Amino acid sequence: MVWLYGINHANQTNQLCKSVVQTIGVSARETLEKEIAYNEAQINQLNNFAVDYYFTNGDSAQAMSILITSDNYEDKKLLSEIYLSNNDYAACADALVEVLNTAESEKVEDAVAYYEYMTILINLAEQNKTIFELTQEQEQAIRTIASGNTATAFSALAVLETVFDEQFEYPVLKFNTATVRSLKVNNNTLSTNNVYYNSNEFNLYPNPASDNIVFEYNASNYAGSIIEIYDNISRKVFEHTLTGNDNKIVIKTKELENGVYHYVVKDNNVIVYQNQFVIIK
Repeated sequence: MVWLYGINHANQTNQLCKSVVQTIGVSARETLEKEIAYNEAQINQLNNFAVDYYFTNGDSAQAMSILITSDNYEDKKLLSEIYLSNNDYAACADALVEVLNTAESEKVEDAVAYYEYMTILINLAEQNKTIFELTQEQEQAIRTIASGNTATAFSALAVLETVFDEQFEYPVLKFNTATVRSLKVNNNTLSTNNVYYNSNEFNLYPNPASDNIVFEYNASNYAGSIIEIYDNISRKVFEHTLTGNDNKIVIKTKELENGVYHYVVKDNNVIVYQNQFVIIK
């Protein structure tokens, strides 16, 4: 299939880049390092596409095979969440070790936070409890994670908003309180991977991007909603009200620096979707 060829080709290109990056000058090295980062982001996107395809078409075994054999950090996080939702706590714990092992230097802080966060969810699930039954020690651990500058901090913030009705300046996707009170942690309700919430209604591409970005949305359902973009230190860098005249907008990235950006869609001041994109110029 096309994306499988793409994954193999991108992996081969990346390995070649990495093999020569130490033998060249500074300027050329910077160029190759950008290409490596771009290729890795592309590989992650292709892997996600393949996994989604197999799950959608009922071939969960093939999807799991991709995640198990992958050495991608995000794939291992997704794998651990799937194991948790399937009540396979031992496999989830093993996958969390892989999360730590696959984290590159810039992801180590998030990997540790994610490991601690998921361990709390495992403990709750094993006791057939919900997040509304956190111990004081678990609550403090969640607050510590939420105070960090990591991707996992958003999941911890969502728990604090849901359980304690606390509000934060940075927007997070709040869990459905009524549903969470009646469901246990091992249900999909508490998956930390919130990017798939309403994912069929929105699409952003290319990702990673080096120039302008196109954001598509269901105009019939989300006219009047607002898209907001935040940088990696929680500063709002873009805001736009979606209209019913078109189903897409073009976002100019000229003033945006390289890095990871978090975006949310708010409808009547309620976050209905959130995801991330990468800019590599």
